[in-house]
Amino acid sequence: MFKSTKEKKRSARREMVVKSDFRPSATWERRSSFSPAKVGFLEKKATGLGGFQRRYFVASGHYLRYFSGADCKELLAAIDVGPVRFEVRGRRGFALCLGSERFVARAATEADRDTWLATLALMRKRARAEMPDSESDISKNGLTTNVDAMRESMTAMPGENSPAAASGALYKWSDRACTWKTRFCVACGHYLRYYHSDQVGAPLLGVIDLDKARVDASDLSKEFSLVLSDQSAIRFMAADVDAKQQWVATLFEIQNLIGLSAKDVPKRPMPPRDDSRDQDTDTTTRTHPSLSFSGLHAQLVDLLDDDDDLHSDHNDDDNSASDDDSTNAALLEDDRPFLGRRPPPPRRRYPSPTPPPPKPCCLSLCPSVVSAAG
Repeated sequence: MFKSTKEKKRSARREMVVKSDFRPSATWERRSSFSPAKVGFLEKKATGLGGFQRRYFVASGHYLRYFSGADCKELLAAIDVGPVRFEVRGRRGFALCLGSERFVARAATEADRDTWLATLALMRKRARAEMPDSESDISKNGLTTNVDAMRESMTAMPGENSPAAASGALYKWSDRACTWKTRFCVACGHYLRYYHSDQVGAPLLGVIDLDKARVDASDLSKEFSLVLSDQSAIRFMAADVDAKQQWVATLFEIQNLIGLSAKDVPKRPMPPRDDSRDQDTDTTTRTHPSLSFSGLHAQLVDLLDDDDDLHSDHNDDDNSASDDDSTNAALLEDDRPFLGRRPPPPRRRYPSPTPPPPKPCCLSLCPSVVSAAG
């Protein structure tokens, strides 16, 4: 049975733009580095109809995908950027070409068009460098390869501060069933999301906020876990140790890209300030314990602290330097610096001298009185 020209064009079109049966993708990240990503609205040239249609595009991984709206509820088509070439068309337009096929789109401005082309060129370079030589690693974990082109755009969009994305199959531990279950995991933006499978329309089972989780990969096995803020752990297991290391490096790099510090080192609270022990950094005026200054005098000492010349002039005008040497020696016993001239210390009050013994009574010295008394 011969195909019509329209059907031939449609089948040929699907070699580059996949609209219904999404082709398998290299879902496993071959390196710890991320693929560039960009999201936004573009106008694509309609097929069979005149004019352009406004669609929401997501460029990440190896694919350029577009949706009907920014909510990304329905994936309309996916284009593998690995084998395509790019053309500049007009001031704002560009085209993705594969053989005789062309997918034409245009941006809002020329600068935006150039940014899209630069992003797609980096994605193509990465896709060609990471083209798998054998079957996808996801098939080893029991999942089919009918992937909807890296579904990281379902829940959260990659932002400028975290443009990376990675996806693949992992085993997740189920506490309820006490067994490992295969899940399709997607790491993008601030989140690690896991789906029931990689089939189109598979339900989203969970979302982990990487901003509030800590990656724990201390052991040498194939397992790693994400420790949440409530100290509960979600356990994952990769197909082998190399795949586990790739996932751990990916999660760490996501946290670094979104500006997170290391989660393994908790932030220590600042200790309360103890001015009595801070002798090196405290620049307040020191006074002798036996001296008390008024508020005006303390302000004057602060002013003298900023002017060294006033100290020297004030010391030169002292007329009783010899008398003050002994006084200053007593004041400097604690080795603490003081500024300005200090008032004299209070005069020490010495105890009164011991009174002389009482004089003997005159009666005891008179012999006549003594004899009379006897």
